[in-house]
Amino acid sequence: MTRVHDNLADGGIDSAAIDVDQLARTYPPLARNRHLAHLSALSESFRQLGHQLLVVAAAAESNDELRAWLEAAGAERRYVVHLIAGPATLERRLLERENLEWSGMPELLESARRMSTVRFDDADLELDTENLAREEVAGAIETQLRLRFQK
Repeated sequence: MTRVHDNLADGGIDSAAIDVDQLARTYPPLARNRHLAHLSALSESFRQLGHQLLVVAAAAESNDELRAWLEAAGAERRYVVHLIAGPATLERRLLERENLEWSGMPELLESARRMSTVRFDDADLELDTENLAREEVAGAIETQLRLRFQK
């Protein structure tokens, strides 16, 4: 998400970015309704500041969860990108990126395995990232956002 936001900023596109995982990084874990309330409040704050484009990254595990995130973000228009990769690729990426000593790692890996099979009814774009570098993924998303929201 950082690369997408940076690419948009480099192109002069007014935007703000929210990583839902960061909103929920607490111990003990927040209840789901609190995640949604945080997203709703932050989204509204960015709108009040005049940001026209809000990029929200969320790891939804079901269609219902995705719809809840979309509702909480409160956007008039939206463009949902579903990033797809196989379970082995997701596991490898997590192991490269996360702290291997973190107590939540087994649960995160299991969640990634489940998520590799989910398909979303509300996705506007399904992007297979299996053989793409991060820069390519960010570029593909930025291109779609420009096409969709620069009209």
